[in-house]
Amino acid sequence: MLCGDDERIKPDRMVLRWLAPHGVRDPEIAQQLLIDVAAFLSHNGTSLVTPWEVDHAIWVAARTGATS
Repeated sequence: MLCGDDERIKPDRMVLRWLAPHGVRDPEIAQQLLIDVAAFLSHNGTSLVTPWEVDHAIWVAARTGATS
C-alpha cells in the first residue's frame, strides 16, 4: 500500500509498542510524531531523513530489544 513512498508511514504494532512507554498509543499520533522527528532530524542534520527511515530505525531497535 505504501511501498516506495518514503514520506508516508503507517506505524505497525512494533513501532507503537516501542512508543507506548512515552504515552504514544494512537497510530495517527505516532504517524505525525515520526513525520515531525524526520523533519527535525533533516533540519538539524546534514542530510534528509525520511519518515520511513525513522519508522525503520524504531522497528530495528524494537526487534533487537533496544529500549526507547
